[in-house]
Amino acid sequence: MKKKVVERMLSMAMVCTMLASAPICQAAAEEAGETGDVTELDLFINFTWFPTEEWSGIIPEELTKGGGVHFNITRAADTSQLGLMIASGELPDVIFTKEVDRMCDPELCWGYDELIEKYNTGWQPPEEKILIAKGHNVDPDDEHYYTLKQNYSTAEDFANSPINTPNAVGTNYRKDIYEALGSPKMDTLEDYVKVLEMVKEQYPEMIPFGVGTSLDFINFEVYYDLEYDYGYETDGTVKLKYTLDRYHDYCRFVNELYRKGLFRAEDLAIDDADGTPLIYGGQVFSYAEMIRPSKLTAYQNELQKNVPDGVLAYMPIPDDASETIHWINTGWAGVFISKNCKDPEAAIRMVEYLNSEEARHLALWGREGIDYTYDENGLPVWSEEWVETQADASLMTQKFNNNFYMCTTELDENTVYYSGISDEYLEDYNKNTDRFVIDPKPMLIAPNSTSDEGIAKAKIMEAVPAELVKIYIAPTEEQFEEEYQNLQDLLVKMGVEELNAAATERMNELNK
Repeated sequence: MKKKVVERMLSMAMVCTMLASAPICQAAAEEAGETGDVTELDLFINFTWFPTEEWSGIIPEELTKGGGVHFNITRAADTSQLGLMIASGELPDVIFTKEVDRMCDPELCWGYDELIEKYNTGWQPPEEKILIAKGHNVDPDDEHYYTLKQNYSTAEDFANSPINTPNAVGTNYRKDIYEALGSPKMDTLEDYVKVLEMVKEQYPEMIPFGVGTSLDFINFEVYYDLEYDYGYETDGTVKLKYTLDRYHDYCRFVNELYRKGLFRAEDLAIDDADGTPLIYGGQVFSYAEMIRPSKLTAYQNELQKNVPDGVLAYMPIPDDASETIHWINTGWAGVFISKNCKDPEAAIRMVEYLNSEEARHLALWGREGIDYTYDENGLPVWSEEWVETQADASLMTQKFNNNFYMCTTELDENTVYYSGISDEYLEDYNKNTDRFVIDPKPMLIAPNSTSDEGIAKAKIMEAVPAELVKIYIAPTEEQFEEEYQNLQDLLVKMGVEELNAAATERMNELNK
């Protein structure tokens, strides 16, 4: 009884939201209508943190002109709202969500291929993206696909881009301190550790390596080719990364950092809220961060409020990192067209447009020739008006509103981070990036999260972090080996061997 009341209240709230926004929608539709008819569709953004609830501003209006749809937006109030919509049978026209496994269901959504064929749009999405989408189907035998995941770029895309670095995690450091140390060699991980030891000795008040952020040691995982849940063993089999032979080498490296006093055990218990102020305050020499020049600049700006002469720099991928670093990203969210959609033809044509290069760049970068132009490296350079507006997030959303990256690629987003970078810094960011192999297959063979196998995998992933802390801060070599073996024994008890065998079998089928 209580559930039905909640569902009715939710439905009424959605209706009220749509009615309240009707005058705004109509005004935008009339403006866009100068080039043709505009269809209004309801779009549910399944992210409570999404920065806007309005399809308004320069960019959305231009997207409407190109795709013929104006969206009435409802942003998720909490993480249970989509589930309530599904249970009540009241899904809106279009949904943007990362709950891809849940929504790739013919009972809930239209297959893109069904709508493309029915309305003869002529759209042919890349086969690789179709294969990735099918990997999330509730029914593994279902031949349809229900979305195309955003934030994914193919190996061919990367080969043709001025940016060769995927959106991985790397290492930043205090360049001013490094130069004060005499700019010692820092080409390898061994060199890097020696620099950390110099910092500990000559700047005892500093934390050589800061782990008080959500990224912890992920930079080192990248260097050991351990970025994703599954990885390749030397014999070609596929295993959960915790059981790969080189995982022992990675753990030993981290443990040696601890036993040399190069990071603080207590910082493993804090997160970004407490960890980033340590970086801003000048207390940290080096830390893991996304490989993004724009992120480094943002951190440096905060640092210089407390340490005016503080300078941050990016450490290139070390020469002794893995010769092959698999980048296994396949995207993280997708757009779905529900079976309740009042105009599926308008929806699929809008989705097709949003996936075009023109719309993808417009959604993130603005209008070519007005908001940005290209430099000699093929990177966009934004107008003075764009840059000034971007300094105020609220004003940026109100004026341009480049928040609707629902169909953009990884490279579309990465390019933003590299705009205006100097040739010297670009060289650092591109060094050794030829080691990255763009390979979605280990993601495709992962079990569906709603399956029994997927649930078993989730339990393992939940249990591992607590065990890793014991390994990372083991005080002796002997205890390190003991704690590492304890982890392996626990994984076997939890069924990791069966998971690994199933993963290898699926990989063999996929390779065929």
